[in-house]
Amino acid sequence: MNEVTYAHMLMNELDNHFDSSLSWSESYQDYAYDIVKIFSGFNYPEAAIEPILQGIERQTTANIDWFAEFQVFLEQFAKEKMKEAYMTSLQRKPTEMCRGLLQRMGVPAEEINAVIAKRKEKLSKVFTID
Repeated sequence: MNEVTYAHMLMNELDNHFDSSLSWSESYQDYAYDIVKIFSGFNYPEAAIEPILQGIERQTTANIDWFAEFQVFLEQFAKEKMKEAYMTSLQRKPTEMCRGLLQRMGVPAEEINAVIAKRKEKLSKVFTID
């Protein structure tokens, strides 16, 4: 199994430990910590970037504290690479984590909001019934 597939498998398994009705879950955080240790041991740790972002997109919370382990892991990669990955994630499904990390990178709110607005516009055209 390649590292990308393995990363997706681990992030899908982590979904079973997520409960948005809680403000914190020791089980989730322990599992997230273990997953980040595995990702750090990959021959190509960048293989985990998209699976992490897609895993976060699946969750139903705006509380970015749930994803602290992943934020720290992602911050080790080149800024430009991560900016591109975060922007792509925003186009799929905007999350508070990606928005916050982009702002911390110095990306203007207007640029972030433009990406989100463009996504919303595309979706409205796709799901409009005449």
